[in-house]
Amino acid sequence: DGGKRLYFGSGRDTGIRSIALDEHGDFVGEPREEFFLAQFEGSGNDKGQRITFTNDNQMVIKGIDFNYTLRAASEPRRNLYTFALNPETQTWELQSIETDPV
Repeated sequence: DGGKRLYFGSGRDTGIRSIALDEHGDFVGEPREEFFLAQFEGSGNDKGQRITFTNDNQMVIKGIDFNYTLRAASEPRRNLYTFALNPETQTWELQSIETDPV
């Protein structure tokens, strides 16, 4: 669609979604499912915690293993997922998963 989109994760599942924005930054339409981190080998039950974009048009998602327990994990595992946008299909393709050194 070529316009600006806001990308976000969820604490309920491993999904990454986006919603279109108009020229004022207001939401347009309904959220769209982009992909689920769980579909990639080695991702576990990671939820998207922070999504950033590089100058090389890559999307980097900090994934954290979050499972709704009341007990705090002493050292939660975090992964960095790097995606590149395929210009032909307009879909995000996984480039790498790396352990976040924190």
